[in-house]
Amino acid sequence: MYRSERLRRRPLAAAASLLLSAGLAQAQEAASNAKTLDAVTVTGTRIKGQNMTASSPVMEVNAEAFQQSGATRVEDLLNQYPQLSARFDGFENNGAVGYGTVALRNLGPERTLTLLNGRRLSAGSGETTDVSIIPYALVKRVDVLTGGASAVYGSDAVAGVVNFMLDDEFEGVMAKVGYSGYQHNNDNRYMRQLADKAGYAYPRGNSGLGGIARNVDLAIGGKFGESGHAMGWVTWRKNEALMQGDRDYSACSLNGAGTACGGSGTSDPPNFLLVDGDGRSRYANLGADGRWLPGQAGLYNYAPQNFYQRPDEDLTGGFALKYEIAPQFQPYLEGQFVNHKSSTQLAPSGTFFGDKLVMTCNDPLIGTLCGDLGLPGDSTEVYVGKRNVEGGPRVSTSDTTTFRIVAGAKGDLSPRWSYDAYFLYARNSTTSIGRNDFLRDKVVSALRGCQPGSFSGCIPYNVWVPNGVTPAAAAALAGTSLQEWNTTLKVLSGYVSGDTGWALP
Repeated sequence: MYRSERLRRRPLAAAASLLLSAGLAQAQEAASNAKTLDAVTVTGTRIKGQNMTASSPVMEVNAEAFQQSGATRVEDLLNQYPQLSARFDGFENNGAVGYGTVALRNLGPERTLTLLNGRRLSAGSGETTDVSIIPYALVKRVDVLTGGASAVYGSDAVAGVVNFMLDDEFEGVMAKVGYSGYQHNNDNRYMRQLADKAGYAYPRGNSGLGGIARNVDLAIGGKFGESGHAMGWVTWRKNEALMQGDRDYSACSLNGAGTACGGSGTSDPPNFLLVDGDGRSRYANLGADGRWLPGQAGLYNYAPQNFYQRPDEDLTGGFALKYEIAPQFQPYLEGQFVNHKSSTQLAPSGTFFGDKLVMTCNDPLIGTLCGDLGLPGDSTEVYVGKRNVEGGPRVSTSDTTTFRIVAGAKGDLSPRWSYDAYFLYARNSTTSIGRNDFLRDKVVSALRGCQPGSFSGCIPYNVWVPNGVTPAAAAALAGTSLQEWNTTLKVLSGYVSGDTGWALP
C-alpha cells in the first residue's frame, strides 16, 4: 500500500512543480511589462488614485467601436447599447427635437447628464443636451456611468452620466469621406398581407439605395513649442429623406397590437361623428350620390408621408489648445461650433373631430342628414373628421447654431495635490418654422360656410357635399408658426483634490 500510494503522488508533485514554475515565469513577465500610473480619474468623481474603485459601474465605448460601426453621429452608435434608450435623432420624426440626445434607463435625456471632456454641454430647444456638436471621428472614448450620480453632479444626473472624451493628443492629418444608404427588397410577407387586407398601397421589389448620407471629416493636430499641443477639426454631413412609404414594412400604420393596419378616422372622404338629442353617438359618411350613410367611410393611412429618416445637414468645427508652462500651471482652451438644419414631416392636418357644430335638421348645409339616418329630434351635434389632403403634409424646419468655449488651467500643487479651474460659456439659438397646420379658431367659421362675422379671407370649407373642399379653402385655414429659442450656459468651476493622509474607517 505504501509503495503504490507513493508512486501515485510523484506525478502530482511534478505537475504542481510545473504549474508553480509557469506561474512564476508569467508573474516575472507581467512585472517586466507593468506600467506605472500616476493617477486615474473615473467619471462620476474627482477623486484620483492608483487603486480607484467605483461604487457604480462604468461602461466604456472606445474609438474602435465608432470606427468599425461606420456611424457618422455619436448617438447612432451609443444608443444601440442596452443601457441607453433607442432614441435615434435621424430616425425620430413625430416629436423630434431636431438634434441628438442620449438617455439612460429610458428616464429621458433631461435626467441623463451629458458631458464633453468632463464638462457640461449646452441644452438645445428641448431643454436637453445637444450632442450634435461632438465630432464622432475624434472621440477617444465614452464613459457611461449607469448608476445615479446626482450626489456628485446634481439632479440632472439621476439616471447617470455620459461623458465623451476627445482625443486631445491627436497628431497628424486625418481626412475621411463617407457615402452610405439603405436598401430593402420589399419582401416582408407579413406586412404585405396586412396591407392587402386593409387595401393600402405599398412598394414592391428592390427599393434601390435611399436615405443617402454623405460626410466629410478633416482634422489636424500636433505639438508646438516645448510643451504645447493644438488640434482642430471641421466636419460636414448631409442626410437625405427616407419616407415610411418607401418600405413595405412601414407603409401602413399598425394598430396597437401590431396585428392589423390601422389608421385615423380623420380621413378623406370625411367621417362625421353625430350625437343626437337622446345622447346617442354614431358615425356617418357621405355617399358618392350625396346621400348620408351610416358608419365610417374608411380610415386614413397616415404612415407613408412621414419621414423614416429625416433630412438634415450638419457643419461642425472646433479646436483644442493646451500648454504646460510648468507642472503647476498648464493653461488650456477649447471651443466647438455646430450649425444644424433639420426638418420633420407628418401626414396632412385635419379637423380631427375637434369642434362641436350644433346643426338643425333643416339646415341646408347638412341637407337630408336627419332623414337619411333617422335621427330623432330637430337638431344634432356634428363633429367633422376631414383630412387636409388638398393642402399636403405638415412640415416643420429648424435651424440651430451652437457654440461652446472653455478656458482654464490645471496643475500639480504638490506630489499629492492638484487643481483644475475653468470658465465655460455656451449658447444655443434655434429657429423653428411650421407650415400647413390648421388654425383651429378658423375651422368652425369655414365649416359653417363663412357666415357674417367670419375671419377675413374666409372660404367655405364645404365638407357637406362629395369632393366639395377646394385647395383654396384648405389654404385659407392653414397657418405658419414661428418659434425661437435661445439658451445660455455659464459655468465657473474650480476644485482641488489630493490625499490628506487619513481616511474614514
